[in-house]
Amino acid sequence: MGGSSYIAVCGAALLWMVLAQSEVQEVCDMMKQALTSAVLSYRNRLYKSGEQEKMWSSSTEKNPSRRCIRCPSSLDPSKDCDFFVWMDEDLPFQWYKNKVVELHKENIDLYKDNMILSKENRELEMENKDMQKRLMNLELFEKKKRTDLFKVKVMLFSILLVFIFIWFLMV
Repeated sequence: MGGSSYIAVCGAALLWMVLAQSEVQEVCDMMKQALTSAVLSYRNRLYKSGEQEKMWSSSTEKNPSRRCIRCPSSLDPSKDCDFFVWMDEDLPFQWYKNKVVELHKENIDLYKDNMILSKENRELEMENKDMQKRLMNLELFEKKKRTDLFKVKVMLFSILLVFIFIWFLMV
């Protein structure tokens, strides 16, 4: 977590303990305005430098699916400016966090199942094409066999006619 976000979270926790509920809401509104101002300032800096803003999504159990903006160079420590801001509010109850993590895991399982089914589908399609080729070859073989049989019948009939003609000549 970036230093400014950590300080903001700690400050919010202290204020929550010290102030009354209405005062906390006021402070939260001011913090949201400050956060919006920080994001706008960061976006302005990015625009001037020509870099693109990057939105990230957390996949940790502590902050499941929570979106943030951070320095586009954060993966390269030598270029990282340490800018980090959560764009979503933290989920208020552990149950919600657990549910998001559970749904994320279920989504991954469904993705894996889909990949397995897609592979099986491709294999079945290939097997189907192979079977169609075999059927076509079998049909061609049967057609050739019928043609050959017809030719044999014609030859036999011709030979029979020749024998009958010779028999009539001899008689």
